[in-house]
Amino acid sequence: MTSKKKIVAQQGLSTEALKSLVNIGGTLAIVKKDDGLRLIDFVPNEDAPINITPIKGTFSGEVKRDGRGYFDEKKKRIHNKPLFREDHSSLSLGVNGKYYVCFVLPQEQAEQLPELLPHEILSLAQKFVALLKRRKEGGR
Repeated sequence: MTSKKKIVAQQGLSTEALKSLVNIGGTLAIVKKDDGLRLIDFVPNEDAPINITPIKGTFSGEVKRDGRGYFDEKKKRIHNKPLFREDHSSLSLGVNGKYYVCFVLPQEQAEQLPELLPHEILSLAQKFVALLKRRKEGGR
């Protein structure tokens, strides 16, 4: 079994993926940055003319002791648009069918929390109740 077919079998990829596999020789560098995070940099050999579609995304992966690397793209997080907003809070409906209230307050305004929180949550609740009434009456 060729190495490409082995990879397809090990990773559970479709046979269509076999057509897009490319062998690349080069140098893999794993360095620790100043912030403590690691950076993996791969530089192909100069004499290897390749044509690959650029990839950008968030990946999780591992590099084994033998140099083999496996990287899976993470699903993009869905950001919900708020139904209602206040100065420091918002109400949104998640993809899981649950409503979420988000309250954000700068540290410098922490003393104002006892006054702001009840006022803004009450305002969001009133807007939400009005929305439910409109929906019940058939309007939007």
